[in-house]
Amino acid sequence: MEKTPSHLWQTCRLLANETRLKLLNEVFTAPDQCVEHIAASVQISPSTASTQLKWLCWDGFISVHRSGQTVFYDANIPHAPFWVSELQHAVRKSLAQKVFLNDLCRQATGFTHQRRIELAALLSSSPLTLPQLEKRTVMSRTALLRHLKKLRTRGYIVLSNETYKLGRPKGLLAKALVKTIKTGIEQ
Repeated sequence: MEKTPSHLWQTCRLLANETRLKLLNEVFTAPDQCVEHIAASVQISPSTASTQLKWLCWDGFISVHRSGQTVFYDANIPHAPFWVSELQHAVRKSLAQKVFLNDLCRQATGFTHQRRIELAALLSSSPLTLPQLEKRTVMSRTALLRHLKKLRTRGYIVLSNETYKLGRPKGLLAKALVKTIKTGIEQ
């Protein structure tokens, strides 16, 4: 298996956007559409849709192919890395279950910074106190507390008896993100 991508935080930033989630939903529900049709369905301009879809293609969430001058988008990604498949499946299923877009964005924002991914990876192996985390991460206390607060409010970590440990977040995307991080560090 491949390691967790070093740009997972960027993927989370892409997913923490309601417009991109609407575009993904459209591609999931009606694959192999051109930009104009996708834009019309989501009620945004074709140029905005095109820009956002390019970002999703770059990150491997959707694929693109051309027929003449028309560009078509699809969610079928042959040979996608495990983490893309995991996250794509979680987003697809969440959207099908009508999970609120802002809830998906909230799940994604837990890991929109590389430091929070590092913290989750550290805490997945063993619970740690704040001084232990300070020593292991070499972060300032202020930065560390800010990142820990974000992870706690998203349900990714819990604090019990002055010890932080990886939690059991709610939401399919959150669970897939934790699985992606755990799988990446087990290698």
